Amino acid sequence: MRVNVYEEELTDRFEVAESKDGRFVGIRFFLELPATVNGKQYRGPFLHRPDDDDSSSVTFWSKDKAKLLEALRGAITKPGIIRLSDPRVRVSGISASAGPRGRYLHAK
Repeated sequence: MRVNVYEEELTDRFEVAESKDGRFVGIRFFLELPATVNGKQYRGPFLHRPDDDDSSSVTFWSKDKAKLLEALRGAITKPGIIRLSDPRVRVSGISASAGPRGRYLHAK
């Protein structure tokens, strides 16, 4: 399966998730769908009402939290570093820097 996530969908919202049986741990990245209404751009979480956030997300799952973090760290440190649009993103063990095309994450 291929999942494409575009820069304008990225947010600084993420959470650590755990399967109900406790066998899997995941990192879930929430997305926001940009929309144009009457020529004006809007962006934000997909809320039906204040207590019902139906935003899209992408979750990476593993049975081993350390292996999951290492896989994500490895993807970030290879050439073609992951680019993030929001400078407020903070992930433990990873630092951010600004470049000519946006913000980038680097493993420490």
